[in-house]
Amino acid sequence: MINYSKIVGIFSRVDEDLGNSSLLVSVRKGLTYMIPLLLIGSIALVFLSLPIPAYQNIRTIEDLQGYHLFL
Repeated sequence: MINYSKIVGIFSRVDEDLGNSSLLVSVRKGLTYMIPLLLIGSIALVFLSLPIPAYQNIRTIEDLQGYHLFL
């Protein structure tokens, strides 16, 4: 019979050691801070590609008007 508590004890020690590593902590924090930016970007892409013809026409007209302002 396998002693699961011994295996869990080994993995929990390894997990604790890796969890306290400054490199992995900084990577974890960096990825956590990127989540809001990824959500904002994905929402922007959803709004840019809505498959509603009237919305696409309005977007096209606004894009053209904005383009002519820079010429």
